[in-house]
Amino acid sequence: MTSVQAIAGFHTVAMLRTPFYDATSMLVNAVDTSPNAGFQDTKLSAAALTAAGAAIRTGANACDATQYSDCPGHTYRAPNRAGYIYYLTNLPGYPEIDYTTYVFKYTGDLTTGMTLVVPKDQGLMYANGTCAVTLTVNGSHTYRFKGTWGANLTWTNGAFQASVFANCAKSKA
Repeated sequence: MTSVQAIAGFHTVAMLRTPFYDATSMLVNAVDTSPNAGFQDTKLSAAALTAAGAAIRTGANACDATQYSDCPGHTYRAPNRAGYIYYLTNLPGYPEIDYTTYVFKYTGDLTTGMTLVVPKDQGLMYANGTCAVTLTVNGSHTYRFKGTWGANLTWTNGAFQASVFANCAKSKA
């Protein structure tokens, strides 16, 4: 809704609770010829922040290890072929990392310090932030990286679903 007709005077304008926002109200001076009221500075509710964070953490770990070589929490193993050395390339700061096994793990909570944006489209939210990962090779050698992530969140059936796009190994940490 963009406008409401009202008689001159002081009026209370209320916004009802939504999945993203708590209920709030404000006093509007409708004595002016063109009074304006808006809830632009309204903060997301604690419940929405908690639900968005949980969906992002779940979405960030949803990865098909058969299609991707950097799924967090998945241990990758080199084929057992005598005489062959398997190695990772294209990781910033390291031309080649030889491995028998390796695993990427998030360092800390990637939702700490995240930015959430609620567009005009109902039931959508966008998020982004920074992240860090640790690559552990052969159980003991560690390499640290940092980068960014973004997410599209959709509110469906009383919960957020998040599609997360992470590039946490963008640069050497």
